[in-house]
Amino acid sequence: MNKRFFALMTILIAIIAVLVGLYASGVFLPKTDFDTKFISGTIYGDAILNKNYNRYNNWSVNYIDKSNNISYTFLIVKDGTFLMDVFKFSGFQKVESKSYNNVEWNVYFLKTLRSSNVPDENSNISDSPIFYYNYLCTTNQNGTDYFILLLSPKVTGSTSLNSDLFSNHVKPLLETIELKNIDYVPTVQELLKSTR
Repeated sequence: MNKRFFALMTILIAIIAVLVGLYASGVFLPKTDFDTKFISGTIYGDAILNKNYNRYNNWSVNYIDKSNNISYTFLIVKDGTFLMDVFKFSGFQKVESKSYNNVEWNVYFLKTLRSSNVPDENSNISDSPIFYYNYLCTTNQNGTDYFILLLSPKVTGSTSLNSDLFSNHVKPLLETIELKNIDYVPTVQELLKSTR
């Protein structure tokens, strides 16, 4: 009887360990594949295309993961040095440079504070400050700059690569990104003119 009990318990523990491992690796999490004219990949979350965003003639697209409250913005420009300078001036700190899916990415982080007493999306006045955790990922391929901006007031981030936002959303996204080579890419100045 004791041998059967121990064998059964060992099998049960092994099954639980496998299920925990699968859950930790994200197998049971919802995933959203996206494909734009300049970038494709997988968002780890239940994200939808933000059709109200449509900036710069689809050279920038935005997806919203409402369940995790994460915004994903993708942008491509020719020579984005000016834009990168603006991001750095606003306080983004470099966290790492690392290759994901054979692309060398620069990863930056910024924690921002939304002022209190500002109406939220439901027109309610918020008395408590809301922090936004922002990751900016950039790469340059043959003079073309690709930008990915993730921001969330719910999933926390930091300059640590072990933060929830980085390890469960940024890193898995970068591991699936495929950059597309296209003939024409607008400059920052051309994008700004297209919004007039």
